[in-house]
Amino acid sequence: MVVLPRSILIVLTICQPILLNRLLDYLTESSEPKEKDIGYGLIGAYALVYFGIAISTGFYWYYHYRVLTMIRWCLVSTIGVKTLQLNTHSVEDPKAAVTLMSTDVERIIFGLRSFHEFWANAIQAGFSASFWRGSLVRLLWCRLLSQYYPPCCQYGQVAHPIVIRQLGQAIPNFELGPSQECYLQSNH
Repeated sequence: MVVLPRSILIVLTICQPILLNRLLDYLTESSEPKEKDIGYGLIGAYALVYFGIAISTGFYWYYHYRVLTMIRWCLVSTIGVKTLQLNTHSVEDPKAAVTLMSTDVERIIFGLRSFHEFWANAIQAGFSASFWRGSLVRLLWCRLLSQYYPPCCQYGQVAHPIVIRQLGQAIPNFELGPSQECYLQSNH
């Protein structure tokens, strides 16, 4: 039951950049009287996508924690049954069997919390990479930066060299830790 809401969440998450692309197309159209129906459709699509993300996320985490609770119940009940069948005279400390039971069960559950995220993120990354194939970079550079830097997309170029230089200068210089400074000074 966890797979269905997570799959819906994957689809809706992938729809976000598609909607953004369509919105940018709509906003950059040169026709002065823009069609209101398309604008209202985009508003409805955004509402549907974000409402669907909220609902599917809620259902996903509800069913995910429900499964984790069932696994916890199975582990605790199995350990409880096994300790009842244990011969207390043959063991040095009869309480040792259940002493760390809650800690072990919590560690197992903690490890399973991100189980569904592994397969879902792999599917989402693979689908996104094959679906977009670099058009997301073109979308970001050509659509968004062309508003501020008009020569950004001339002649099919992805970015103007001035933009690249300015972005390179915007990256902050991080302080080196004392051990790295010592290492770098010793190698000069």
